[in-house]
Parts: sequence; C-alpha cells; structure tokens
Amino acid sequence: MTRLLRMVAWTVLGLAVWGTVEAQPIQYHGEIVDQIQVCYPYDCLIDDLVMDGDTLWVTRNLSTMPLTVLLLAYVGHELVDQVSCTLQAPNPGIDVALGLEKDGDGFVLSTGFSCIYHLNRDGTIADSCRPVGEASGLFGLTWRDSALWAGVCYWAIAQLDSSDCDTLRTARLPFSLATGMACDDEGDLWMARDWYSPLTQVDPDLPPDQMVIGELHLPPEIWGVNGLDFDGQFFWLTETYGSIYKIRVLEWDAAPEDPPLPTTFWVGEPYPNPFNQSLTIPYSLPSGSGATVTVSDLLGREVYRFVVPGCTGSQGVLKWDGTTSTGQPAGSGSYFVCFLSSRYTAVLGKRVLLLR
Repeated sequence: MTRLLRMVAWTVLGLAVWGTVEAQPIQYHGEIVDQIQVCYPYDCLIDDLVMDGDTLWVTRNLSTMPLTVLLLAYVGHELVDQVSCTLQAPNPGIDVALGLEKDGDGFVLSTGFSCIYHLNRDGTIADSCRPVGEASGLFGLTWRDSALWAGVCYWAIAQLDSSDCDTLRTARLPFSLATGMACDDEGDLWMARDWYSPLTQVDPDLPPDQMVIGELHLPPEIWGVNGLDFDGQFFWLTETYGSIYKIRVLEWDAAPEDPPLPTTFWVGEPYPNPFNQSLTIPYSLPSGSGATVTVSDLLGREVYRFVVPGCTGSQGVLKWDGTTSTGQPAGSGSYFVCFLSSRYTAVLGKRVLLLR
C-alpha cells in the first residue's frame, strides 16, 4: 500500500508542475549497535551476508581458481558453523563470490562471472545457471516480492528468474556498482555503493530520475561495504577490512554536515589483489600533508605516479589502471605501492599482483 501511495503521489505532483518535480532523498544516519570481527584487516576478504533467524551467514572467498568459498555462521559473536564449497566457473579463470541469499533450506550465491549457484545446506551444488543479456557481472542479491534481484555490473539492477536465470526486468541506476543489496519492509531496495558513499534507498517502481528516495550515511570508521542485509529492524553489513556491523537507522531532519577533515595519516590495503584492470588504494591524509604515491616494479623502477594535494587534508581512493606514466600497459607481475610526503612515509607491506 505504501508503494502504491508513493507512486500516486509522484504522479499527482508531476502533473501539477508539468513533470518538473525534483524531490530530495530523505537523509538518515547510521549508528553502530554491534561489531563482529571475522578476521583482522588484510587477513581475509569477506563479501555478502544474510540473516537466517538468529544466525548470520557470511561469505569468505578462499581462492579464485577454482573458486572456493567458505560460508561462516555466527550466533552473536560466536562462530557456530562453517561450510566449504568449491564452484566451477563456466569459463576458466579467476572468479569471486559476491552475492548471498537464503533459498529455502539452502542458499543462492552469485559470482563476478555472472553465475547463480543454488547450494544445499552442506555446500554442495543443487543447481546453477547463468543469465544472458544485460544481467552480466552480478554483485549483491536480495529477495523482493518473492523475486530475486541482483546488482549488475555496473549501472543497473536486474530482476531474475532464480530457477533458470532469465532476466525478467532491468532498471538503470543513477550511480555505479551496487555491491550489496537488501530489501526493507516497504519493498524498497537498499544498496551499498562505492567507498564513502551512503547506502542508497531505491524504489525500482518509480521513474529512473526519481527512484532514489533515501540515503543512509554510515559512521566514518566503516570503510567500504561489500555485503548488506536487513532483519526488519537493523541493517547488517560487511566491511572491507573483515568486520560485520549491526546498524540502527536514525532519521536526519536536515542534510548531514560535511565529515570532519582527517587528522591522522592512513594508507589502506590496495584491492582487489591480484587485479586485472584497476587497483584501488584507499588513503587518509591530514591537512598540510601533500603526498606523492608511486607504483614501482621489483627493481625499484617507477612505473606510475600520483600526486595528492594536501592543502586542507583529504581522504579517498586512488585508482591505478595498470598503465605506465607514458600510457603503455604495464606487464604482468608484482609491484610495490609507496606513499611519500613531507611528513610521512609508508610502504605497504604486501605486494600487488597484476595479471594480464
């Protein structure tokens, strides 16, 4: 009923002003209620998660060739079960598990190579399929009105027939990369986006330029969201550095203030690692600390250079597309990322591996 009333309201308002309605998304902010440390930063990669009663299931990618996934079950902070499953991708090469949902007594899991796996409770494969057409590169999964929805690489969401992976419907998004997805009690979809972006509330039944109806701003200690679920009261999400957060939603009467400028120096772990097309390097730099970031080969020869201005401090991510400073593709192999400034020096402890 709420969705129907919303659509009627949009239609009436649109007719009243000849289609020029520009409503602003409702602003919310999130409060951390609980945190579960699955692993310490850089020790593992966790992706999507799903609630099953009092049990929280989360995916951990163990290897990519072949794809081996560990399903971890938590009750509170206690690990109570774990299930390992090996998935054979239809195309040889690297694959990664990105989406997880409940499916009867088992699970449904999506991968970067656009495969949908129906898994039994013990991790064995009950069935699998692969979407065709626009639904390629599947990220987060969620159920909405008994239909399976998936984030699609890179600018859309898709409604899928979970039995044979037929694409029933797609909706273009005004942002990229729905890495995690959840459905709330009103039937609205919530999506995790890129780093530092709020969770976004979307009504896919509205026109594309009106479908974003809310934004949930997360606490600053949460660096990037991979997985997302909603239990009817709280959001649960997986964070890039190995933590699960339970989030309470609080309404914001006004637009949120700008986040405070960073006061500490920090360089995150580059991801994905190994990578093929693009490497992301998160950082935080205090005011007055401009920096130079270099990518060097194992012989110490500089391959690429970034310059980060530090007049007022900044935080964000740098993206290296695997090319040299002259625009030529860098060769496959290991590289070091070095972050240098007048006040700080840091060399990341792990190599990054470029695979062509």
